[in-house]
Amino acid sequence: DSIAGAVEIKTRSPFDKRRLAVSGYAGGSYNDYGGSDTRAGATISNVFGPDQTFGALLSLSYSETNRRPDNVENAWVYDEDSGRYLIEETLFKDYETKRTRQALTGALEWRPGDNLRAWVRGSYAKFEDDEYRDTLRFGYSDGKIQAGATDHSATFTGARIYKALRHRTQNNQITTLNTGVERTFGNGAVWDAALSWAKSEQTYPHRDELVFRSGSQTLSYDTSDHYQPTYSAFADPNGYYLNPANYSFRENTFRSNATTQEDVAFKTNYELPAVIGGREVTLKFGAKYSTRDVAADEERFRDRNASVSPGDMGPLLSGRDSQNYDYRLGYKLDHGQVADYFERIRAASTNPDPAAGVRRVPQSITADYTANEDVLAAYGQARFDVGATNVLLGLRVEKTDFEGSALNVPASGDPVKVTVDRDQTDFFPNLTLRHSFSDQLVGRFAVTRAISRPDYKDIVPRVLDTTDSGRTTVSRGNPDLKPTLSNNIDAGLEYYLRPLGVVSANAFYKDLSNYRFTLVTDGAPYAPSPSGVATITEALNAPDGHLMGIEFNWQQTFDFLPGWASGFGVFANYTLTDAEIKTSRTYGGRDRFTLPGQSDATYNLALFYERSGLSARVSYTHRGDYLEEINAENPGLDLWVEGRGQLDFTASYDFGNGVEVFGEAKNLTDTAGVRYYGSRERTYEYEKFGYNVFMGVRFKY
Repeated sequence: DSIAGAVEIKTRSPFDKRRLAVSGYAGGSYNDYGGSDTRAGATISNVFGPDQTFGALLSLSYSETNRRPDNVENAWVYDEDSGRYLIEETLFKDYETKRTRQALTGALEWRPGDNLRAWVRGSYAKFEDDEYRDTLRFGYSDGKIQAGATDHSATFTGARIYKALRHRTQNNQITTLNTGVERTFGNGAVWDAALSWAKSEQTYPHRDELVFRSGSQTLSYDTSDHYQPTYSAFADPNGYYLNPANYSFRENTFRSNATTQEDVAFKTNYELPAVIGGREVTLKFGAKYSTRDVAADEERFRDRNASVSPGDMGPLLSGRDSQNYDYRLGYKLDHGQVADYFERIRAASTNPDPAAGVRRVPQSITADYTANEDVLAAYGQARFDVGATNVLLGLRVEKTDFEGSALNVPASGDPVKVTVDRDQTDFFPNLTLRHSFSDQLVGRFAVTRAISRPDYKDIVPRVLDTTDSGRTTVSRGNPDLKPTLSNNIDAGLEYYLRPLGVVSANAFYKDLSNYRFTLVTDGAPYAPSPSGVATITEALNAPDGHLMGIEFNWQQTFDFLPGWASGFGVFANYTLTDAEIKTSRTYGGRDRFTLPGQSDATYNLALFYERSGLSARVSYTHRGDYLEEINAENPGLDLWVEGRGQLDFTASYDFGNGVEVFGEAKNLTDTAGVRYYGSRERTYEYEKFGYNVFMGVRFKY
């Protein structure tokens, strides 16, 4: 599901109804883990002017969500001395998040006749995420492992406990403008052209964290129950970790970053009906040029000076319990008091003067990057019928020019600008056949080629590192990273049921080259690290790979049932895949891996009812485990995402007067999101969001 996809969005037009039209919705919800949600939106459109040839549309929307998920993470390593898998740290993350989304869209359209239309459309969207995260962390790696450790239990002396509060704010803004024209000629030819501009900004104005640390402690764990392990610190209900007097100021950290992206694109298409060799053929040609500029800037500060200490931790506690699942984490730090502390010391702790010693270098330099990508594309296609077979034959050519740069800080000397500059031309043929065996039986066959380009941050030679408890983790770009190319064969049969339904089976095969995967290398040489080594994460290409599978689909309304039962219907889908990649070298003794991001099996099942204004649907979706990251040394440390299923229910009732009430209940199974290392018994992350129930009203005129 991650190889070369595109979604075409059809926007609303004021000419859809050719009159004053007003619609909207509003509602609220209850969250099992968190506060309430609200959503509202409205759309108004009308036509006006001479002969009502002009139309205008305006749409507004707003939503607010409040979530408090429970999250526990165990970071596993393999200890060469003991020959055991060990947890180096456990983090209990207690979130309080508030997310708001606002959007405004508008359109002005001109249709002087059926053969001409022109438009100007624009949109503005804003997303704000205000998050507080209380964290209790057991730092086993600060201490020394004791004899008797196993792969699911261990004891450490000299370990430490950390208590922290992080306040993070994120702001995303996207502005778009699009203008275009479409003309239909007397011979049936259609020409269209469009010019678009978009600008997006993502900023993290604040990633402020205050950290306290305990003295040395003996800590142990037992993961026999890998979803709910036991930890020695919780054995005593009035334990050491609950006493604020056992903690002292460790550090404060301040991070901010901004990423901007600007896109400009022009495209044009020409469609012409023709007769070639006595056969009716629809020809279509087009071209598109797009250019994109991206810039990212990050600043990091860390201050451990006693002069910025807030003093004892006790007065900063709020009296509000912090708890994840059955783990009592103590009192939360007071958000208001900690925010006041941040403001008091921000100037001193974010002083960029090297003499202050708080600006993180090279981290504040090597994470910055710029990128530019230009894509020029052209295509031609022909569509025609041969008996009962519809044929689509086409070719698309794309020329891509990419340039990116970042600063590299050597062990000694000034920063050096490192650039990546490359261009390539790709060809994408397409043959698609649709054959009608009968009015109800249809066969499909396609041979296509597609491309999936990497993210810019994965290509530019940027370096983003973090050092905690003496352990350095690094995420870096790979200038040699190539796009993934996929040669595809698809075939299927569809049988249409009467009066309404379909049963289908489809088979597919994708031959992959340069598939991107994420590699994690432990203990890699890295000079800026205090230890000289780091855990490095980067994207690489696998030269060869494949994805093949079969999909079954059944959709049907049960109109043949008597009376009220005729409103029932079903939707079912099952996909079974076999997928793997072959790497250019061995990692942990392997050069073949299951395709990252791809589950072996996924299925969806829904039962719906629609009759007399009532619409209801209960659905269950499930996907199997899939690989997320490959570990360079040890298969037991490959990162996997555990498969999960989710049960949802939706219902609505249309009163027939333009008013409709609706309700949604999501994640009724309260299924956890789980990631693990190598085997399910080594759970890395266990997170729950709870269920959500939303009710509201829709109206239209």
